[in-house]
Amino acid sequence: MRVYVFDDDPSLLNLLTLYLANKGHQVQGFLHKYSCPLYQLDSCICPVDEPCAEAVIVNTRVANKESLNVLIDQDQKGCKLLRLNKAVMSANVTEAQEGFIRDQGFSVLKKPFRLTTVTSWLDACDERLNHL
Repeated sequence: MRVYVFDDDPSLLNLLTLYLANKGHQVQGFLHKYSCPLYQLDSCICPVDEPCAEAVIVNTRVANKESLNVLIDQDQKGCKLLRLNKAVMSANVTEAQEGFIRDQGFSVLKKPFRLTTVTSWLDACDERLNHL
């Protein structure tokens, strides 16, 4: 599975990238949300029939709202990836924030977590894609 991880914490980004790659995923890690082509473009440039990745994880230490805004912005610009296959990863998400993120159609990965939680989420992402 092609996975994009956006995380401004180099240690966590490296850990997730290595762990998921060792599990057989094609992982690209980005230190900044600005690395996503959609951040600078007006519309999605992926091929019509497939998104650039099958799963996206976004984590910023600044605020959960910023992570969510990255995902909403991608969606509004035509990102073809299912919203449920995009996750906000956070250590300080409140129940209300988590509910709002889920109401928007995205997933939440609450820290601290076991790495197996991420792989279980990716398995669910793969299952959703297989039922399209």
